Amino acid sequence: MTYRNNYQYRLVYSTLALAISGAIVGTANANEAANVQAQNEIETIQVLGTRGSGLELSSSKILKVPGANNDPLKAIEALPGVILTPPATGGPVAEPAIRGSSSQDNYYETDFLEVGYTFHNDGLSTYNPRLIENFSLETGAWSSQFNDANGGLIVTKLRDPSFTESNTNVELSFIRASILHEGQINDDMAYYVSFRESLVHLYIENFIEDEDFTYPTPPRNNDYQTKLVWDLNNQDRLTFVATGANDKIETEFDEGSRDVAKNPDLESGELYEFSYNNQGVIWDRQLDRYRHKLALNHLSKEDMSREGEILNLQADTDILSLKGLVEYDFDLGVLMVGGEYQLQTVDMDASGRDFPCNDDFEMCPPSYFSPKFSTSEELDLDEVSAYVEWRQQVGKLDINVGVNASKYDYNDESLLEPRFKASLPIQDAGKLSFSVGRHHQGFKDFAFVSESLGNPELEQEKSTQYVLGYDYVVDEIWAVRAQLYYKELEDLIVTNPAAQASRYGEVIAPNTTRYFNEGEGQTYGAELLINKNYSDKWYGWVSIAYSHSDRTNNVTGEEFDYAFDLPWVVNMVASYDISNEWQVGAKWRYQSGRRYTQVTGSTPIYDPNASAQSEPVLYQPVYEPFNESTLSAYHRLDVRVDYNTKLWGQEANVFFEILNVYGNRSIQEFEYNADYSNYEKDYIFPDMPLPSIGINIDF
Repeated sequence: MTYRNNYQYRLVYSTLALAISGAIVGTANANEAANVQAQNEIETIQVLGTRGSGLELSSSKILKVPGANNDPLKAIEALPGVILTPPATGGPVAEPAIRGSSSQDNYYETDFLEVGYTFHNDGLSTYNPRLIENFSLETGAWSSQFNDANGGLIVTKLRDPSFTESNTNVELSFIRASILHEGQINDDMAYYVSFRESLVHLYIENFIEDEDFTYPTPPRNNDYQTKLVWDLNNQDRLTFVATGANDKIETEFDEGSRDVAKNPDLESGELYEFSYNNQGVIWDRQLDRYRHKLALNHLSKEDMSREGEILNLQADTDILSLKGLVEYDFDLGVLMVGGEYQLQTVDMDASGRDFPCNDDFEMCPPSYFSPKFSTSEELDLDEVSAYVEWRQQVGKLDINVGVNASKYDYNDESLLEPRFKASLPIQDAGKLSFSVGRHHQGFKDFAFVSESLGNPELEQEKSTQYVLGYDYVVDEIWAVRAQLYYKELEDLIVTNPAAQASRYGEVIAPNTTRYFNEGEGQTYGAELLINKNYSDKWYGWVSIAYSHSDRTNNVTGEEFDYAFDLPWVVNMVASYDISNEWQVGAKWRYQSGRRYTQVTGSTPIYDPNASAQSEPVLYQPVYEPFNESTLSAYHRLDVRVDYNTKLWGQEANVFFEILNVYGNRSIQEFEYNADYSNYEKDYIFPDMPLPSIGINIDF
């Protein structure tokens, strides 16, 4: 649900700042083959490659991007078209927003299976970095085999377990502890098991004496990944997987807290706990011309939220899915057919204030005016999808044409979405490509289609996406990619103003429709990526992106720039081998300031039943037009130095990072006092140079 409070995410950023300074990592690994790989990593590193219309990166390269804290998925921010959402957006910390869409508009898949979520509440991914083989990023007009996204796709591949020797890896830092064990059962079966636990909760209380809150439950998270691979014969393989994650944080506000003064509904504090577990089995068959993949997956998700008197939610989601694809290589071309059948049930118990709102389109009204509600519901959100795709070369022209068909039982909506891509070689080193496709995404917030809280007759949000690209390979070292894109959005969900209470005692008419599909928007832009593969002791890339994103609310007639309308984003990343022992890397990023709505004043609100001399219950802010203002631009330099050596006779890597080297301070949000007459500036983390150190040792 979309009742998340910005306060939670701001706290997590300060938590992470304390955690990573001075982090030390220790590693134990009994696999000699892994030692050899670690020694030669810089020579075999793979840089940016292409996958369809997107980008594919090996984790070995992106692990050492400065500022990523050795987390490949966190380093996705360094790619064109991607920003990481700051806490003030209301989204989870560090989730990527892609090409002018929300961070909630993406689809995440791992090893052919959908997962619950990909980022913890501390901004790091839910996977052990040593298990990530590669991931690909699709930013527009992608293949017909994917749906349920208008923003982008992040498809992660976890490596298979070793079929040679058993080994155990242990890591310990101020951020988290982890253990990874893998081994061979017999010549045809191998497995690994990984478990990680965050450690910030052990000491965070020592650093919050200047805040007006405490942690009954400090920020805490854990995750696990398991995989068992069974080679049945030369053609068939069974893979059994189980993954999961859990995140929890609880805050209690002190007497006189600024946040409680602005909204008395927060007096009882906040609690957020969410988790997922999935178990799946995948059958792969590979012949000369024929390949199929069939997967059965069970995914369960739990979401528990307590936001004072605003919301108390317990939502349990159970998803059972059967998914498959078949590929056959004909003489003329390649045919791919696939689909998925998904049974999804949501059991929801919720109570709190009844104030429908979609903050993509408006500043939400104070919850204190709204009546109380309580509901228990079971939502059946079953769906089925199928696709067919044909790839063929006609002369020099490569053509990819497909269609995706989807059917949703709960709102009786059927969709047929064509996709098309064509590419043409230009001389020997260039390639011109064009892609177009219809897309949609399911309801990320199931409150939108709830009988009591939403509108069950809402349709899916949809988009039409166009991408024109040119790739030029200068030689084995240098490559350039340029893309123009346009995305048109329709049937976006907006709130009915008649369903919102804006003053004390206001009565909403029974059966008032809460939400409509009356929003629309557009995003367009241009991106340039210049990439250098490893040579002459260094590799790196530069990306420059220009974009514009706006929205229209057809209920109110408002037109405005979207919160993620950041016109300019520039990344420069480089890594250089000083010697066999020393490497140095740097990342510089610049992005335009985020859109926001400025407070221009406030109105005191009094309890109509209190005496005339009573103090205001709260102050209602008065805003300028939605998303009218822009924060200052954000820029930062991160550096990293790696030293390969031997400690206690074992191969070791010592790395030292400094985030925000020149201490730039960019405003993240304004923290107003109770009557909105003054504010303090909250800066994007880190707002000063922040060092960290780490050690990896292979035994």
